[in-house]
Amino acid sequence: MAVDGQAVSKRSAVRVYVEDEYGADKDTPERQSRRSSRYEEDMYETTGQNTPTSRQQSDNTSPQNGQPPITSGVFRGIADGVYDYTGCTSPQHDATIPIDGRPINFGVVVPGVYRSSFPQTEDHLFLKGLKLKTIITLVQKDFPQGYKAFMRANGIKHHVVNMKGTKKEEIPITTMKTILRLVLRRENHPLLIHCNHGRHRTGCVVGIIRKASGWDLTKVLNEYKQYAGPKIRDCDIKYITRFELATLTNLWASESGAMLRIRNFGRVTLFTVVILVIWIISGNKLHARRKLLR
Repeated sequence: MAVDGQAVSKRSAVRVYVEDEYGADKDTPERQSRRSSRYEEDMYETTGQNTPTSRQQSDNTSPQNGQPPITSGVFRGIADGVYDYTGCTSPQHDATIPIDGRPINFGVVVPGVYRSSFPQTEDHLFLKGLKLKTIITLVQKDFPQGYKAFMRANGIKHHVVNMKGTKKEEIPITTMKTILRLVLRRENHPLLIHCNHGRHRTGCVVGIIRKASGWDLTKVLNEYKQYAGPKIRDCDIKYITRFELATLTNLWASESGAMLRIRNFGRVTLFTVVILVIWIISGNKLHARRKLLR
C-alpha cells in the first residue's frame, strides 16, 4: 500500500502462533497482523514517511521527549557489564531497520534490544539482518520447525525462561531478575525478547525495564496497552504498577555471590591439592628411608 507516495508494509497475512499457555487464545489460533491497524495508517498519513509505527514510537519516546538510558535510576552503576545507553536515540536507530518482514508486535526497546511475538519461519530473514547474539523466549513450548536450526546457524544463544505471566500468579522476583540480568549485559546484545504474541509476558518485562529506567508510569502503561490491545490484562497493569523497584537494588548480588563462592571454592580446592601432594611426597620419602635403614 502507498500512503502519500510512500510504500507502506501492511503484511496482513494470517499467522499461526504457538497456543497461549493459559488458553486465552485457544479459540483463535490464528490472527491478523496488527500492522494494518488504522492507528498505524493514521501515523503514516500524518508523517508522510516511513517513520516507526505507533508502537515503536511508544518504545522510543520517553516522558522527557528523549530516550532515557536504560542504566538510569536503579540500573545506574550496578554492574560494569551493563550497557550504557546514554546518548543513544532509538528513533534514528529504528529508522535503519527495514519495515518489511518484521515479526508481529516487533519493536525497539532501546538500541540493540528488541521485542516481538514468537518468530515464525517467514521472520528469520529479517531477524538475521539484526545480527542477534541472544534470544530470550519467555514461554516453554514446542518451537516452530526450523527455529532451533536458525539460531544454531546464526550463532545465537537461546535462553528459555518459563514465565507463567500474571494471569495465574505474580511473576516471581527471581524470574524477573534472571531476565533483567540477561537483557542488561552488553555482551548479549543485539538481543530479542519474545513470548507467544509479544503482548503480556513481554509487555511486563519491558514495562519493568521502562519503570526502572525512569519512565513516568502513565507512559509505561500506555506502551503496554498499545502492544497488548485488544487483550489488555488488568493483572499485568497491577503487576507493573505495584512493582517495587527496591527489589532490584541487589540485582547482581546473587551473581556476585556466586562468583565469590566459586573463587573461594577454587582456592580451597587448590590448597587441599597442594597439601595432599606434599603429604604424598613426604610419605614416599619417609617410606624410602625406612627401606634403606632396613
